[in-house]
Amino acid sequence: MQETIRSIVLWGSLAPMAAMGASFTSEVSVTTTGNAINVGGVIVTPTCQLAQASSANCSTELNNANARVGPGYMQLSAFSTVSAGANQYSGGTARAQATFSDGLTFSSLALAGKTVTVTGGVIVEGVLSAGGGASFGGARASWTGYGGALGVGLTNQGIKEAYAGGAVPAPDQNVNGYLFPIVASLQFDAFGHAVSSIALTMIVDAQGSVSSQGSATAGAAFGNTVYWSGIESLKVDGATFSGDYTVTSASGANYRFSTSPVPESSTLGMMLAGLALLAAFKLRKARQS
Repeated sequence: MQETIRSIVLWGSLAPMAAMGASFTSEVSVTTTGNAINVGGVIVTPTCQLAQASSANCSTELNNANARVGPGYMQLSAFSTVSAGANQYSGGTARAQATFSDGLTFSSLALAGKTVTVTGGVIVEGVLSAGGGASFGGARASWTGYGGALGVGLTNQGIKEAYAGGAVPAPDQNVNGYLFPIVASLQFDAFGHAVSSIALTMIVDAQGSVSSQGSATAGAAFGNTVYWSGIESLKVDGATFSGDYTVTSASGANYRFSTSPVPESSTLGMMLAGLALLAAFKLRKARQS
């Protein structure tokens, strides 16, 4: 098997986003597909597709997608495992997507009328894995994140692919602790308030396809996935502001501090099950080599 690993990093300071007002919105969607089957003479592809406000899970055969979103964080995973016998074809896909937006208000009488430089960040944590062995086919896992925080735009993408050929899968691609740095300028009004927002979207994909006694597996496991790191500093005219201030939000989350979530048992269980499948596949391939 000929391995190809690509990592694409795109970073840019986009035009400042307009304040989204005092509102919190969120949505998740998950989709999985399995092998096409003949139902009464009609070829049908088994599919699971769900869209919810905060959490959703889909499974089709050995393809699973899970997504959860809350104030300041998203958790997603996608796993695809396929195998085919002689003269057979097998394919599957899994995709999870989450998005949220939250209105923020910074408050401090000491900062009334001042222009303040705010430093923080958005953190991405996860791992991509892909491997396969077949006369035709392969596996692919990817993640994509984009959006903006405090008027600073951000986007990033990572991809791991493995194609048919016969080699042992390469090491996983770890994305643990990837930081989108945020350095923003906020103008406080005469009452000591500055209004801003954060809006992020995350997508993870896994897909595999094989033929003729082959197997493939792909996974994008992001237990914490994306979360706000917290405010690192406030500065006025280059000097660090050490006075009192608050950061309130439409959701009620305190973005002055990290919004890193604690994985729910269901989310953690799905992620661990997917990782176990990936580990078992890699062990089997290593023994065969």
